[in-house]
Amino acid sequence: MKPFLRTLLAALLLPVLQAEPAAKETPVNQRETGVQLWEDFQKNYAEYSFAPLAPADLDLHARKALLGALGTRYRAWEPDKAPTLPELADAICKNDPANTTYDLVEKALTALLPTIDRFGLYESGAEMAQLQEAARQSGGQIAMIVERDDSGRLLCFPEPEGPASEAGVNYGSELLQVDGVSMERKRLAAVKLAFIGPSPSVTVKIRQPQGKEETLTIQRTTQVFPSVSAKKGPTGLTIRIRKFDTGSAARFKDLLKENQPVTRLTLDLRGNPGGLRDEAMLAASLFTPEKTVLGRLKDGQGERDVSDGNGVFCEPQSIQILQDRRSASGAEFLAASLRESLPGKVKIYGEPSYGKSHSTVKLPLYGGGVMTVSESLMMTASGKSWDKTGLQPDVLQKAK
Repeated sequence: MKPFLRTLLAALLLPVLQAEPAAKETPVNQRETGVQLWEDFQKNYAEYSFAPLAPADLDLHARKALLGALGTRYRAWEPDKAPTLPELADAICKNDPANTTYDLVEKALTALLPTIDRFGLYESGAEMAQLQEAARQSGGQIAMIVERDDSGRLLCFPEPEGPASEAGVNYGSELLQVDGVSMERKRLAAVKLAFIGPSPSVTVKIRQPQGKEETLTIQRTTQVFPSVSAKKGPTGLTIRIRKFDTGSAARFKDLLKENQPVTRLTLDLRGNPGGLRDEAMLAASLFTPEKTVLGRLKDGQGERDVSDGNGVFCEPQSIQILQDRRSASGAEFLAASLRESLPGKVKIYGEPSYGKSHSTVKLPLYGGGVMTVSESLMMTASGKSWDKTGLQPDVLQKAK
């Protein structure tokens, strides 16, 4: 097996890269588990964050985050009241026995991660347990991503042809209520939970992009939307990649093989939020000569080239890439890499993309919580980044 593939396949086998991290054991002794949670977080953060803070700085930021999260009652407390986060939590517990060290460490992580990582997030053990239990009883999915923008609004991004889109939720609509409950100031985990239920439908109140407020009923579906699918037509082959999960690149390769020869190829990356970074890189490697530099990665180990170890598998005369403002991360890497590697052959159509050159990873922590951190910064082979600005299309086309 070629070195590039060995590296990628090894990375893909890591359990921490799975979409649903397995929960670790549930805490029993609140003092000890609080310490263990903090130590587990520190270890994973140092190993996976692409730009980790020094341990002393991380602890200081965590103490500040905890005191800020506790509000006015602890405004007079200074972070140096205790030398470490668990010891500060112990001091707070002595002041207010209703607290536990474990709960305070979780509160600190919730407040800390978004301040030290643009895509940082902590979902508590209780939140994850609720989500997993609700998923077991769920009546299906609605095929819609909800994200919070910089102003705090919850925006809806329904998947084309999915239940939310069919019900009339437009791309970029603001979510106001779910089943009559306001979503204002709700954590994303609570918003996810609100959409999961045993009933066959869910009612949402939204503000459409043009400003009109509507209440819509969305029928849940048990249909599984494949991550990669193909459609052949008179203008050539269209392959849609909804996300990069385990096996996406292999499925992509199979579809190309089944439809050979491919002279004109359309890659539909609209609504693709990314996923597994290495799957996106494997997808890019199907079109370029062996040893081609597909891009560059910057992580905690430094900066390095990502090179093709496969050689050309498919050589269309033209590649048309469709993107929109929800195309992010690995989808942006694939589009940027192909456009730079195959000049004159590749054109991007659509809107400017999301602008996320970070690849993120979800990591299960002691006690059942899950942390999300940025593990690397992706760039083109020439070192160009699309972070925050997005990839600009060659031909601008507004999303319908």
